[in-house]
Amino acid sequence: FFGTSVIAADVRVNEHSIAFSICTLVSNWQQYDSMIESFLKGGFGSPDCEFLYLDNSCGNRFEAYRGINIFLSVARGSTIILCHQDVELIQDDRVRLESVIHEMNTIDPSWGLLGNAGGLLDGSIALRLSDPHGEDYGRDATYPIRAVTLDENFMVVRKEANLAVSGDLHGYHMYGADLALVAERLGYTTYIVDFHLRHHGRGSRDEEFFRIRKSLVDKLSSLVGGRVLVTTCTLLPVGGSQLLNRLAMSKTGERFLRGLMKLRRWSAIVCRCASRSR
Repeated sequence: FFGTSVIAADVRVNEHSIAFSICTLVSNWQQYDSMIESFLKGGFGSPDCEFLYLDNSCGNRFEAYRGINIFLSVARGSTIILCHQDVELIQDDRVRLESVIHEMNTIDPSWGLLGNAGGLLDGSIALRLSDPHGEDYGRDATYPIRAVTLDENFMVVRKEANLAVSGDLHGYHMYGADLALVAERLGYTTYIVDFHLRHHGRGSRDEEFFRIRKSLVDKLSSLVGGRVLVTTCTLLPVGGSQLLNRLAMSKTGERFLRGLMKLRRWSAIVCRCASRSR
């Protein structure tokens, strides 16, 4: 190590650390100012909170996927809040959110994302907010609720999870779903929690929405479709049959599959086998 600087990672929490980073893409300053005012009234003030924004008021300089990754990389808070400019704290405040986070640390220390709306594994959705479509959704539900996707209006991100959205998707829709799927792949869980606020937006399903939806579906299909991944020490049949998985787990079977995959024609056959349903 002569001539090399060796730096030890310091994971101590200093007394001046940032607790919350509140991050927003801004196209309407009036809405953003109202949003900040509600957060300040709710206890998210200095010196341990920071408000970060990207200015889209004069044009779409930062589409959401790029903007979210900028926020996630520069935010200093141990908890990052990604929210729309048209949300408003009306009932729950910082004390409530800290209570929810403390509860989640006990219930599931591997949580990575929290939100107030999203999709569940059984195909249903869960809501805990007020918006132009209704008041106080989800007030009688039992929380937390495990989710597989999140609505983008309000998302709480655990900084130490080091999450990011996909670099090959672009636009202003579906990044909550993408972020939750990334978290899942990294071993972190996503939940709908009891933190009630108002979202003034109605949502939209414009032409761009369907374009991004198709891009996300195509991406997921390519990731989880039938493939056999080769590593230096094993084979990984992804999305394959149980038979192919069992074959790859044995030394003899692995050698046989490796031999087949060296031949282009047989490699295609193996991959087709991997794509068959279980």
